[in-house]
Amino acid sequence: MLHFNELLSIRKDIFFNAKKENKSSPLHNFYIFNGKYYLDQFAQMSETIEIEEINKFFPIPFVCSDEEMKLILNNYNILINAIPSNLNYADGIKLINEGRPERKSIILKCGIHIPDVNIKCPHCGKGWNIDNISDSVFRNSDYVKVPIKTKDYDFTGQRITYFWNFYEKSKSIFYNPLIGENAVTNEKYIDNTLMKDTYPSLMKNANGFNKIDIDDKYILQENDNVAFNTRECYHVECNKKDLNEKNITLFKNIFNYANINYSVIYNIKNEYCSNPKCSECSDWFLFKTEIGIIKIGWRKSVINIDWSKIGKIDGKVLFKRSDSTHDTYNKHAWSELEAINDLIELKEAFFAIKS
Repeated sequence: MLHFNELLSIRKDIFFNAKKENKSSPLHNFYIFNGKYYLDQFAQMSETIEIEEINKFFPIPFVCSDEEMKLILNNYNILINAIPSNLNYADGIKLINEGRPERKSIILKCGIHIPDVNIKCPHCGKGWNIDNISDSVFRNSDYVKVPIKTKDYDFTGQRITYFWNFYEKSKSIFYNPLIGENAVTNEKYIDNTLMKDTYPSLMKNANGFNKIDIDDKYILQENDNVAFNTRECYHVECNKKDLNEKNITLFKNIFNYANINYSVIYNIKNEYCSNPKCSECSDWFLFKTEIGIIKIGWRKSVINIDWSKIGKIDGKVLFKRSDSTHDTYNKHAWSELEAINDLIELKEAFFAIKS
């Protein structure tokens, strides 16, 4: 029996084969899993947003065509007394101002990925099924090089696609293979000669990349390593818990290295992310310390440190030599080390004022 991801892969092959032959796509557009997802004629998959309300009144079939969905939407809009579709803009705005609901339409979240059957959430160790495949968050993209020969297997002389399929299915996180000049490395291609004319400090090929445009027809050679980008997949709640646990540990270490004693830690909402339904950002935290309450959390790739509940210490003066963003009671740190040094300076300034 084919897994769902394999069916999606077959659809992509059908579409791209037709494209190579300059033919129209033979694929059709339709909704699946009772309207949760949309498969289009270009072999793309999208997730529908806020479809549950429609399903309550007009149950969507497990597989539903575009035409069937249009009929369901029309019936739903009649039910909620939505504004008619044939009104001009001004009349439509007038009815909306009078309290008539706008017409419901399907909103799609494009470019989604489905966890494969072997993928497990690193936090809870559980996988996914048809009922919860949308309950997923991807993160932690890393570049790895995997040898094609070990004591357990040897793919020398075989097509690279066989190794891709073997390795992807043997792991509990996503391994996305690279193609092109960076898809394969081999020690025989290593060239540590300095690029004196262009980039004097760089070597020509320190990683040993095979400088050919590698595709799925490439035959693996002795001592080849195949390159992948890896990503972990978490359940939404697991992702939140995992991020919070790791960041609490990180920030505790920062306060410990700064030699600032703390007694209580409070979770608060992320004050940088404006999305109330965000599933990808960690909380921020309040540390009750010996010098007062300090707020700390990630703001994109910088650590935000806020001592507004302490006051007294003017950050514009204390950090006037810093190139990082800073204000009266706030500073950004671009690394853990910078955050440690910032907290050390805060503590010293606090006790200097106190004395």
